[in-house]
Amino acid sequence: MIFGPPKHGKTYAYMSYVEQTIKTKGHVYILSTDGGVPRTLKRYFQDKKLDYKKMLEGNVTFAHIYDIDGARAFWLKHQQTMKPNDLFIVDLISRFWDWLQ
Repeated sequence: MIFGPPKHGKTYAYMSYVEQTIKTKGHVYILSTDGGVPRTLKRYFQDKKLDYKKMLEGNVTFAHIYDIDGARAFWLKHQQTMKPNDLFIVDLISRFWDWLQ
Protein backbone atom coordinates (compact mmCIF):
# COMPACT_ATOMS: atom_id res chain seq x y z
CA MET A 1 0.00 0.00 0.00
CA ILE A 2 1.25 3.44 -0.94
CA PHE A 3 -0.35 6.29 0.96
CA GLY A 4 0.10 10.04 0.87
CA PRO A 5 -1.34 13.38 -0.18
CA PRO A 6 -2.45 14.07 -3.76
CA LYS A 7 0.17 14.91 -6.42
CA HIS A 8 3.15 13.44 -4.53
CA GLY A 9 4.05 10.61 -6.91
CA LYS A 10 2.21 7.59 -5.51
CA THR A 11 0.94 6.42 -8.88
CA TYR A 12 4.30 7.07 -10.53
CA ALA A 13 5.97 5.06 -7.75
CA TYR A 14 4.18 1.83 -8.64
CA MET A 15 4.89 2.16 -12.36
CA SER A 16 8.13 0.17 -11.97
CA TYR A 17 5.96 -2.77 -10.86
CA VAL A 18 3.80 -2.29 -13.94
CA GLU A 19 6.91 -2.22 -16.16
CA GLN A 20 8.39 -5.34 -14.54
CA THR A 21 5.12 -7.24 -14.79
CA ILE A 22 4.83 -6.46 -18.50
CA LYS A 23 8.47 -7.40 -19.15
CA THR A 24 7.93 -10.78 -17.45
CA LYS A 25 4.84 -11.46 -19.60
CA GLY A 26 2.36 -10.76 -16.84
CA HIS A 27 -0.83 -8.79 -17.26
CA VAL A 28 -1.67 -5.63 -15.31
CA TYR A 29 -5.20 -4.88 -14.12
CA ILE A 30 -5.78 -1.34 -12.88
CA LEU A 31 -8.88 0.01 -11.15
CA SER A 32 -8.96 3.76 -10.69
CA THR A 33 -11.46 6.28 -9.43
CA ASP A 34 -10.00 9.12 -11.48
CA GLY A 35 -8.57 9.64 -14.95
CA GLY A 36 -4.99 10.33 -13.93
CA VAL A 37 -3.59 6.81 -14.18
CA PRO A 38 -3.49 6.60 -18.02
CA ARG A 39 -1.66 9.95 -18.16
CA THR A 40 0.85 8.78 -15.55
CA LEU A 41 1.40 5.48 -17.40
CA LYS A 42 2.11 7.37 -20.61
CA ARG A 43 4.48 9.82 -18.91
CA TYR A 44 6.34 7.03 -17.08
CA PHE A 45 7.02 5.00 -20.23
CA GLN A 46 7.93 8.07 -22.25
CA ASP A 47 10.35 9.20 -19.51
CA LYS A 48 12.05 5.79 -19.71
CA LYS A 49 12.23 6.05 -23.52
CA LEU A 50 9.99 2.98 -23.88
CA ASP A 51 7.31 2.64 -26.54
CA TYR A 52 4.18 3.43 -24.57
CA LYS A 53 1.70 1.87 -26.99
CA LYS A 54 3.79 -1.27 -27.54
CA MET A 55 4.34 -1.79 -23.80
CA LEU A 56 0.70 -1.40 -22.84
CA GLU A 57 -1.15 -2.89 -25.81
CA GLY A 58 -2.68 -6.16 -24.71
CA ASN A 59 -0.78 -6.04 -21.42
CA VAL A 60 -2.90 -3.66 -19.36
CA THR A 61 -6.60 -3.72 -18.58
CA PHE A 62 -7.76 -0.42 -17.13
CA ALA A 63 -11.13 0.43 -15.62
CA HIS A 64 -12.27 3.85 -14.53
CA ILE A 65 -14.82 3.05 -11.84
CA TYR A 66 -17.38 5.23 -10.15
CA ASP A 67 -18.55 3.14 -7.23
CA ILE A 68 -17.83 0.03 -5.22
CA ASP A 69 -20.16 -2.02 -7.44
CA GLY A 70 -18.00 -1.16 -10.45
CA ALA A 71 -14.92 -2.38 -8.59
CA ARG A 72 -16.64 -5.62 -7.64
CA ALA A 73 -17.84 -6.21 -11.20
CA PHE A 74 -14.32 -5.65 -12.57
CA TRP A 75 -12.85 -8.09 -10.04
CA LEU A 76 -15.46 -10.76 -10.74
CA LYS A 77 -14.98 -10.40 -14.49
CA HIS A 78 -11.21 -10.86 -14.37
CA GLN A 79 -10.39 -12.97 -11.32
CA GLN A 80 -10.70 -16.30 -13.14
CA THR A 81 -8.19 -15.32 -15.84
CA MET A 82 -5.54 -13.87 -13.53
CA LYS A 83 -2.24 -15.70 -13.29
CA PRO A 84 0.29 -15.67 -10.43
CA ASN A 85 2.59 -13.25 -12.26
CA ASP A 86 -0.19 -10.72 -12.95
CA LEU A 87 -0.55 -7.45 -11.06
CA PHE A 88 -3.81 -6.05 -9.73
CA ILE A 89 -3.80 -2.38 -8.69
CA VAL A 90 -6.49 -0.33 -7.01
CA ASP A 91 -5.57 3.34 -7.32
CA LEU A 92 -7.19 5.86 -5.01
CA ILE A 93 -8.52 3.43 -2.44
CA SER A 94 -9.26 6.45 -0.24
CA ARG A 95 -12.23 7.13 -2.48
CA PHE A 96 -13.53 3.68 -1.55
CA TRP A 97 -13.28 4.63 2.10
CA ASP A 98 -15.38 7.71 1.42
CA TRP A 99 -17.95 5.62 -0.45
CA LEU A 100 -18.19 3.06 2.33
CA GLN A 101 -18.84 5.72 4.95
